[in-house]
Amino acid sequence: MFNSTSVFFLSHLLFLFSRIYTVLTRLFINLGVNEKTASDDACRIEHYISDESFKAIKKHMAQFC
Repeated sequence: MFNSTSVFFLSHLLFLFSRIYTVLTRLFINLGVNEKTASDDACRIEHYISDESFKAIKKHMAQFC
């Protein structure tokens, strides 16, 4: 059974993963990758990317995309 802390943690993780996925998909599309491949690759990467790398990508996109 999940307690309220577990539910909060899981919902927060899902939110973060959805943000990572969205940002990466948008980045790949902006780079010219077709939408299906961009989506598939973002899905794979979101499970392995570090916080540091994700923050660097977001910073780059804010400046240049």
